[in-house]
Amino acid sequence: MKKHQCNKLVRDKIPNILIKENKAFKASHVNLSAFRKALANKLIEESNEISECVEWFEHLSEVEPMSSSECDQHLAKITEKLSDLLEVFIAISNTYNISATTLLTTAFAKREKFGKFDDGIFLEWVEDEKGK
Repeated sequence: MKKHQCNKLVRDKIPNILIKENKAFKASHVNLSAFRKALANKLIEESNEISECVEWFEHLSEVEPMSSSECDQHLAKITEKLSDLLEVFIAISNTYNISATTLLTTAFAKREKFGKFDDGIFLEWVEDEKGK
């Protein structure tokens, strides 16, 4: 049997799933500080996975037209990855006792002040008054 190093935060039911599958594993609980750091790493991991899914989807759609079924499959994968990211956001918020209401209120305030990300504006550069 080959041992796969994971060294990452996993969802709460994974140990029970591994037990049911008769797989040997080692897992432990971490303290709050380590938990927050692991969640931050998980945030990066999940974000990278979303980026890879989006890049793959865009690549496939440029190479040849996708059937409706293929498109639905890829969109389902992106949706799944976004839901993983949402779980990480919720967990991070919970460790700081930030309520969903507070998070959404803050997001809506920033949306009001700075806008959303709907228009696809890609800022290439800005020059300040002093030329710095």
